[in-house]
Amino acid sequence: MVPSLPSSWLGCMAGVFFLAGITGPDVICLETAKNTPLAIDLDLAGMIVTDLDGDLDSDGDVDVFDFATFQQNYGATSGATPEQGDLDGDGDVDIFDFVMMRDNYGTKWKASFYYCSYAAHGTLHRIDWSGRMEYTPAADWTGTDVIYFGVQALPWNGTRSHRRIEIRVVD
Repeated sequence: MVPSLPSSWLGCMAGVFFLAGITGPDVICLETAKNTPLAIDLDLAGMIVTDLDGDLDSDGDVDVFDFATFQQNYGATSGATPEQGDLDGDGDVDIFDFVMMRDNYGTKWKASFYYCSYAAHGTLHRIDWSGRMEYTPAADWTGTDVIYFGVQALPWNGTRSHRRIEIRVVD
């Protein structure tokens, strides 16, 4: 099994591919041998961008670490960035920014499939909605198969991401 992987791939163990932090390419390319199943474990959260007011460290939640950064910068009167706590975009870190952070404190984003198409030349088993799937090529078939899927933010905020996985099956 010889994968064609972007730099965001974390690695491969025993035919299971783990993918994290996909924010760039919309196409994921894999390769497997004829008649060899391929398991794929996608980091769905890394495939979606969420704008969560108060998530200063961009880790998908508003927690004590974000609040510590906010507290360090509270009182800045000009030149503050969103990462420093200027959540309303006026250049300072004040009570208005605090209210925005307070409203989202404890909120955590996650992601889920909202659709997944089935491969034309093989069988796609969607193992669960968290990003695990298994692809089995049709017997003795070689060529390129395509899986399309979409990811959405939960709680729903209107943010969706679409991706394509191309699987090349070789002799």
